[in-house]
Amino acid sequence: TQDDKIQGILYYEKIEETVKNKMDETEVTVEQFEECVKAGKCNSDNYLTAVTVEQFEECVKTNCTNNYSTMRINCNYGSIGKKKHPMNCVYYKGAEAYCKWKGKMLPTEEEWEYAAKGGEDFTYAGSNNPDEVAWYEKNSEETTHEVGTKKANGYGLYDMNGNVSEWTITPCLNFNDCYYIRGGAYLDSNISVLTHYDSILSKLLDYSNV
Repeated sequence: TQDDKIQGILYYEKIEETVKNKMDETEVTVEQFEECVKAGKCNSDNYLTAVTVEQFEECVKTNCTNNYSTMRINCNYGSIGKKKHPMNCVYYKGAEAYCKWKGKMLPTEEEWEYAAKGGEDFTYAGSNNPDEVAWYEKNSEETTHEVGTKKANGYGLYDMNGNVSEWTITPCLNFNDCYYIRGGAYLDSNISVLTHYDSILSKLLDYSNV
């Protein structure tokens, strides 16, 4: 109906406004997240800090828990030389707390996808060649990289594919305490703008991709 068409137009105008006015140009860096921690707004229960290989090996000797998993070695918070790298190893509540501190919100899946496409028709966010726009399995050398070092998409947004995945506020259909993450990460091979993942990572796992 005509009313449905009008509502649809208004809905996508709202998404466009959110993307253009509220979406950050880059992923949140370790340096930016540290400011939230210093302000007392990002609780240490909701993110993981890095451990050294030596600490991990010592932990293994004593049959430690997975709090010192191999994934935690790749966490950027506390790592030397990674202030400009994306913040990772963040649970859903940690990402939510950071956004609240900044006066923003995590995007919905639709908002994220609209932003990632950048008003263009590419397989990846800004190009049909993933190497131009993303750090992923084939070029990352198994580590994150400084944000904004690849080509931006049509909206001037960087790293919408690869480097680290992004949380959305869209809940999964078949699980509790589960939200979709988007974008793919430095260890992933499938990073197109249309790929989405179910994630129960808000409380249960240590993870360096998000």
